[in-house]
Amino acid sequence: MYKYLIVITVTLLTLFSCNNTNSNYPEISNIPTKDKIVAYDKYETITIEPNIPTSQIGKLEIINGTLCYIDYLFCYLYYISDDGLLKERKLGIGNGPNEINCGAISTYSVMQNGDISFFGSSDDIYIYSPELRHKKDASFRLKRDRNKMAPEVEKNPDDFETYTFPRFIVCRTFGDKVYINNNSTAHGFNYFETPDKYAQSCRIITEYDIPNKKIGRLLGNGLPEMYKGSSDKNYVFSEFTFDIDEKGNFYIAFLADSLIYKFNKDFKPATAFGYKGKDMDTDYISITKPKDIYQKANEQYNTKGWYTWIEYIPEKNWLCRSYHKGDSHNYDGLQIYKDNILIADINVPVGFRPIGYIHPYLYSDAVVENDKLLFYKIKIN
Repeated sequence: MYKYLIVITVTLLTLFSCNNTNSNYPEISNIPTKDKIVAYDKYETITIEPNIPTSQIGKLEIINGTLCYIDYLFCYLYYISDDGLLKERKLGIGNGPNEINCGAISTYSVMQNGDISFFGSSDDIYIYSPELRHKKDASFRLKRDRNKMAPEVEKNPDDFETYTFPRFIVCRTFGDKVYINNNSTAHGFNYFETPDKYAQSCRIITEYDIPNKKIGRLLGNGLPEMYKGSSDKNYVFSEFTFDIDEKGNFYIAFLADSLIYKFNKDFKPATAFGYKGKDMDTDYISITKPKDIYQKANEQYNTKGWYTWIEYIPEKNWLCRSYHKGDSHNYDGLQIYKDNILIADINVPVGFRPIGYIHPYLYSDAVVENDKLLFYKIKIN
């Protein structure tokens, strides 16, 4: 991720604050006070069947009301019961009509027509039917202009070639389009080396036009105000997660920002709302030298507070945002918003990131604990 940054030999210059309002982000408009706080009875810890051959690198998903674990390295899709038992195994590495040959899966999205789009690591996109048969005619590989990718070329914020997948990849679908968050580590245009330029003009999401096999819009125009003039402390937490509701509204949650930003389906600013999570340690460490990035980044992901995931739950009209409190706590936090109003801020197990709802439980993504793959489910009243 940082391959272009390791050659930087100068430290960051002193950054200045920007006092102008960033009109590309919605302003806070009458954040509602806390309403009725929902309660939850308990959470359950479910261990996924240990005999399943898994790399433990992947994601738990709910597809058509069924739990599925997608293994990114082995390329298996496991249908599992809500008590963690294997029901069926699909895909796997190979060239058959029910296999996939993309190397490691980078990310994926379940399309609204039931198809699943899998993204490889080299701009390759594989489309599978709901029955998980490869749709070869619909699959494709994007072409990048190699001239625009040359290190000596000044990067244009409006070029697809400027961006790569971030560390925390988010892949969402609306209609027949897929949306993935962006990052740039290109020399001359990144939040570490050129923070003012990047924070002012970066595009944060790429739209993939799946039916026409091409790149659509590059969405967004810069970072929120809090990221201007403070890249030394905020660089590690400058990425974001997002989700899209059934009307096409985008909800953007930056890792260090207490606000949630709502944009309409045309990506025009709508509103901003949100409360800081309880007991979060946000005393981030200043990083001014490229050689310190990797070590201090990993350290802070474990020890500091940050917002780890956002998930819209259509069955309940909930917007769920999980967060890590820091290493002084043995639990994480989960906020639930409804119509922009915070209705819950509860303690959850460390690593809990919401993925969806199957009555009466809210489910978490899979986590690895003591070399076991497990997930949590919470019954919320």
